Formats: sequence, structure tokens, C-alpha cells
Amino acid sequence: KMLVVILLFVALACAKPPGHSISGFSSGGFFAVQYQFAFSSELVGAAVFAGGPYFCSLGELDPLACATFPKLIELPILEAEAKYFADNGYIDDLVYLKQHSVYLFSGKNDYVVFTGVLEKLQQMYKDYGVPKITTEFTTEAGHSWPTLNYGSECGTTRTPFLTNCHYDGAGESLKAIYGDLADPVTPINGNVKYMNIKQFTPNQIEPSSISMNDTVVYYEPTHCNGNCSVHIALAGCLSSYSEAGLIFVEESGFNRWAEANNIVILYFYVVTSFSDPFNPEACWDWWGYTGVTSFATKTGPQMATIRNTVKYFQRNLPL
Repeated sequence: KMLVVILLFVALACAKPPGHSISGFSSGGFFAVQYQFAFSSELVGAAVFAGGPYFCSLGELDPLACATFPKLIELPILEAEAKYFADNGYIDDLVYLKQHSVYLFSGKNDYVVFTGVLEKLQQMYKDYGVPKITTEFTTEAGHSWPTLNYGSECGTTRTPFLTNCHYDGAGESLKAIYGDLADPVTPINGNVKYMNIKQFTPNQIEPSSISMNDTVVYYEPTHCNGNCSVHIALAGCLSSYSEAGLIFVEESGFNRWAEANNIVILYFYVVTSFSDPFNPEACWDWWGYTGVTSFATKTGPQMATIRNTVKYFQRNLPL
């Protein structure tokens, strides 16, 4: 009986949430939505901080309306585009979204991506039958990632876009996606690791040619043993490694939850580029600077690179 109890304890300790998921802030939030739609058969959910509806930019190189003029966002047009992409295999069948859980965050003092944009995204999810949508639109945050106790004063908007709002954005989003989780613990510094991603880009092109850093930073929990979920975490513009270093990796709050719940966190970075592609603020591509015809589909170069990386981790954990 004692052996049974021990084995049960070990099984519970090594339990993992099912599937993989994605979260993103600002440009990373818009990108997270398009990644979720493109690979919806493979994900269990998404968390969107200051992002907006799928294909909101319609491939226009000036996507400002998507962030600040929610009344100009016409969901029937966007949903028609999504249906066309799905019907032609450019993204997964939209029916898979009915199996997802979603978390949406908008700060009351965010004047970069208005709350109305998140409300349009919320309606889009409802239109597709997403069964669980958790929203947090009451925190006094500016355009930022909210943390328990790190960053600028809550309500401000300044780089590196982490604010001390006494709100655990990472934990709340993971719980919204996965349900009950073990309480967070202190992360292990040695579990933050690095991998070159050139092997995962389309045709192994240089990551910089699609405005991506050549390295993914990842947190691998101590007791993963091949039994871990994968969560993609994306910061927003002006958060390249050269500008922000490991601040998002270390202070967003994900690693403490990852260590306790056997979740591998993949932190991808964008780099600035001033020609071919033109991305001077190191934003994720949610309007078409890497290729207007494909950026929001499975073959979008940033999309495919991240998905290929995820597949590698799922096959090879622990690394």
C-alpha cells in the first residue's frame, strides 16, 4: 500500500496540463491570436494582452485602426477572411476553437490598444463558439504586462512594458487556459536555457531575414521528464533582446508557474530591421511586413518557425 501511495504521489507531482498554448502582449497579442487560429487543432487556448481580432489589419501596412479605432473593425469582413483561409487549408478548421479556453486583458489606462479592440476580439471568440472566455478589463494598467510586484508604476506606459499592478498576469492567464494549477514556486535560474532556431525557419533561412532573433530562450522545469506542456510567451514591440534582455523572461511571472506545473515556456524574440523586412520597432508581424499574402497563415515565416520549434520541443523533452 505504501508503494501505491508513493507512486500516486509521484504521478501527481509529475502531472502536466494538456496540450500547448500561447500568450502575447501588444504586437505579440495580435500575433498570438493569428497563431491560435492557424494551428487551432494543436492548441488548447490563448491569452491575449492588448491584442485584437484575427487578421485585423487585413494585410494593410498601417494597422493603426486595429489598435485605436475599434468601431472601424468589421468582424463580418474579418470572419469571412478567416473562413476563406480555413476552407482553403491556410489555417486550421475554425471548429477547433470550440475546444479552447481564452484569457483577455486590457488595462483601463491603455491608450495604445483600446479596450474596445479586446471587446471586438471577445465577440469574435463568441462567434466561433469558444466555450470559456475570461476577461480582465478593470486593472488600472497602462499599455503593459501586469505583474505582482515588478516594473513601473501601474497605469504607466513605458519600456520595457512591465508594470507593478499587484496582479499576476502570467498566473491568471495560465489558470484561465489550463484550469486548476499548483501554487507557484521559486524558479531555478539554471533552468533558463537557450537554443538556436535557424534549424526551424522555412528552408533554414537566417532568422534575421524574417525579423526574428536567432535564439529562443526557454524555461525547462526541473521535473519535466518528457511530461511537460509547452506555452509560447511573446512580448511586444520595443522588447528585442538587445533592448530588453531577459526582463520579460525573468519578470513576467511565467517561470514560477512553469516550475510548479511542468510547463515549458518558450520566449521568442523579434529583432529590429530597417529594410526587407521593414520592422524598426521590433514588432511581431500581424500586418504583413514579412509577406502580405501569408503572414497570418500556417506558412507565414514567423508562424512556421515558432510552430516548428514547438514540435521539436514536444518530441524531444527533456532536452
